[in-house]
Amino acid sequence: SERLWTIYKQLDNFYFSETKARAYDTLLTQIYKKRIPIKTQSNYQFDFGKIEMKHMLGLHDAVLETMMEGIIEDNIIILSDDGRFFCENLVNLEKEVGFARKMEQRKRKIISSREKTGS
Repeated sequence: SERLWTIYKQLDNFYFSETKARAYDTLLTQIYKKRIPIKTQSNYQFDFGKIEMKHMLGLHDAVLETMMEGIIEDNIIILSDDGRFFCENLVNLEKEVGFARKMEQRKRKIISSREKTGS
């Protein structure tokens, strides 16, 4: 059942059109997979960095660098000295993924309504 859940989460990740949201969702999926409790002020050091993320998401170098700039700017995920991702606040990461999912739903709803009306 864990394999099915992982496959579902990976397919669900393609729901996001924005690469930064896909990256956040991938990181949160890793947290869920390892059953790390998400509490106020809880943090986590991931065992991979941006090169592995590039392969996980299937990104080109230019897209990866743009995404990384956005991630670093958000200050939710930082790169540690050894190049691995570090999340200082898992609650913020979870909130960011929830917000991105909500915005994606709104965007799809708008596109859908425009297609119905022919605009």
